[in-house]
Amino acid sequence: MLVLYVCTPEDTSLKAMSTALLVALGDPFAGKATHYVQMIRVRKLMDELGVIMVILDEVQHIFDGRSKNVIKTAAQFIKNLENNLKRPIVLSGMRSN
Repeated sequence: MLVLYVCTPEDTSLKAMSTALLVALGDPFAGKATHYVQMIRVRKLMDELGVIMVILDEVQHIFDGRSKNVIKTAAQFIKNLENNLKRPIVLSGMRSN
């Protein structure tokens, strides 16, 4: 697996985002553990599977009808994800309005 495709969940919490990454990576225990522990598993699995790029689709879920705090948290998650994984992340999606 070179490119990891992840559909951004409508619930843009940190836990939902890290769970979505683990589901896309095929982790059988994707919803288990805290967000922090999940992200350790995400990095390990990406290294093991040879993922070199991540595509986050449906990113409009981060913005549509969300508060500024939720948008800020999601944006920080994406920034930290890229910094920690040291892989490019492509954001894709369209606003519904």
